[in-house]
Amino acid sequence: MIDKYLKHCPVKIGQLAKELGVAVRVMRLDRGVSGKITCENGSCVIRVNRHEVRKHQRFAVAHKPPHFLLHSEIIDTSLGGIRDNVLYHSGEPEQVEV
Repeated sequence: MIDKYLKHCPVKIGQLAKELGVAVRVMRLDRGVSGKITCENGSCVIRVNRHEVRKHQRFAVAHKPPHFLLHSEIIDTSLGGIRDNVLYHSGEPEQVEV
């Protein structure tokens, strides 16, 4: 599925997320939060801090689909989802980030 996205430069990360069934929203987030993914009732959303520079926003969006694909069972909206700080550390156990 992702092969068709690799033919474009830059990769259309938002469209890839959408095809995976994950919406992307650019919005104001708490200070120090670059992005987060939350899921509720089978619907997941990547939220990206609008105050980040464009490159950081793209990285935040690119960083979230692997969380969705590899361990969506730990993305719990009631616990705030998976959030990345400005250094792209989610606070999840290291094995989740690796």
